[in-house]
Amino acid sequence: MPYAPTDLTKLLLSATRRYVDELPAGVVPDLVVIGQQSVPDGLLDRCMDAALEETRFLPQEGFLDLILFGFDWWTPEWGHYLNHACTYYEGLAYVRDSASTRDFEWPTVDATPVREPHGADEKQRGEQTELNKLGYNVARDGPSRHDRWQLLRTIIEGRQMTLQEVVGTIAWYCRERRKQHDGEIRFARAIGEWEHDLQLLKTTYYDPGPMRWSWPSVRPS
Repeated sequence: MPYAPTDLTKLLLSATRRYVDELPAGVVPDLVVIGQQSVPDGLLDRCMDAALEETRFLPQEGFLDLILFGFDWWTPEWGHYLNHACTYYEGLAYVRDSASTRDFEWPTVDATPVREPHGADEKQRGEQTELNKLGYNVARDGPSRHDRWQLLRTIIEGRQMTLQEVVGTIAWYCRERRKQHDGEIRFARAIGEWEHDLQLLKTTYYDPGPMRWSWPSVRPS
């Protein structure tokens, strides 16, 4: 189920499903062929989110080597060709650079509480994070769950912050509250809202694609 430019599709079997400048929902690409022309906004992100470990992201010449000669650039043996192609394929370089931002462990929200009271209210002293500046908060009189989710989607899909930065910040909020005396009880509502948002982020952006593939190393294992 590859995505391939039209001038290369003649090399594929007639029964192969091809998608040009699109990736329908639910499709897992086996092969993503990237040309030197500009790529529609968000298309490579959708391909990476849908990718599995066996998915190949290749420049046009890498595609030809694979189809015609069986040389797989997505291996340590041939990976230096893949990395060199990043110097003149902007889209391929974007995939390589994005791979490291998607390969991260989901953060913990647990923390050990202090024994004595520390702070008398729920104010976020000194916590004006980038996420706060973009409008995110779980205050009682703040945005609803629906509005928060729309905001988080806009932040991530608009590339204002990476998924790792967003979830890392929200998980940090949870840990900071839990560290306070009786924090699990005093801040139960806020922690519940943060964990609700984290679960949505995990099931929407993290579980379907990240951690299932990574940019191939050029060093032998």
